[in-house]
Amino acid sequence: MIKADLAALQDASARAEAYIGAHAPAEFQHNLLHLDTYEVQPPEVYRSCAANPTGTRFYCVVVKRYLPFGKSVHYDGSESNSVLSQGTG
Repeated sequence: MIKADLAALQDASARAEAYIGAHAPAEFQHNLLHLDTYEVQPPEVYRSCAANPTGTRFYCVVVKRYLPFGKSVHYDGSESNSVLSQGTG
């Protein structure tokens, strides 16, 4: 189970990284290997955010792993995952 969860997280992260690398403004593309990823509905739905260099703005996407690679990621705003997750405690 742990291997499957890790594989799902790695897949979601790779999809988010590819999308952000292709679509996000340049300021969010400086550190794509360090996305902040939140498990919305593991192992199928994740939310990943890239921060700008100062960590004050975010570019976030939702990844739906059950969809084909090219249609599985969409932009989801600029609210950080830490703010978003406060309502799920």
